[in-house]
Amino acid sequence: MIFLTADLHLNHANIIKEEFGPHRRTQFASIQEMNDTIINNWKRKISDTDTVYILGDFALGNPSVAAELISRLPGRKYLLMGNHDVPKIKKKKRSVTAPQDLEHFKYPIDLFEEVYPASENVNLQYDRFTFVMNHYPPNLSVETQIPKHHIYLHAHSHSPQTYNMANMALHIPVYDVGVDANDFSPISVDELYERMVQWTKKDHIKCDVCGALMKVRNSAYGSFLGCSNYPSCNRIYNSIRIDR
Repeated sequence: MIFLTADLHLNHANIIKEEFGPHRRTQFASIQEMNDTIINNWKRKISDTDTVYILGDFALGNPSVAAELISRLPGRKYLLMGNHDVPKIKKKKRSVTAPQDLEHFKYPIDLFEEVYPASENVNLQYDRFTFVMNHYPPNLSVETQIPKHHIYLHAHSHSPQTYNMANMALHIPVYDVGVDANDFSPISVDELYERMVQWTKKDHIKCDVCGALMKVRNSAYGSFLGCSNYPSCNRIYNSIRIDR
């Protein structure tokens, strides 16, 4: 079976802190709890014979510690490089992210079946669909022509699950496979397809605050899902930004 995951951020000390901002994981009391949750979910779903595409940002901190974690996880692993899969380097007295290419990759490359630089999209065929994978979300505009049956899979944004719901309901073929949007667990391509089918049916998406149905709304900044109980409930589910 084929699985997808990204943005694990194992050993990332700051991500559980309140001041980290909108992408914080304050539901975890400690880094150890976060690591254990993500690793146990991986081991619960994936066996040694499964294939796993990691769309970047496996871990932070000491690369040798992260490499040991990688070696202990089951599955045949393919990694699409993200900004945290390379070290920081000094440039004009500042610390910046190194180029996301194989020359700067910070883990032993033999831990993976293959490693892809961030400059490359990787295509994965599933039935009639082509999944176009990259760590970074696609830049979309109203003029973007997306080929039929192509779905863009990405990470980096640390989106909530509601982002994926909104994209599918609005027929925007973009899905964040990162753990923040998928219950801190890898997602199989079969599960991904089932969610795409379910969330395309708008009348199946409910507000996670009051339980009412979410409805398509439009604004000057684009479409989104808004609670049908508005103004009593003002919950919204945002989709990917589309430039106009």
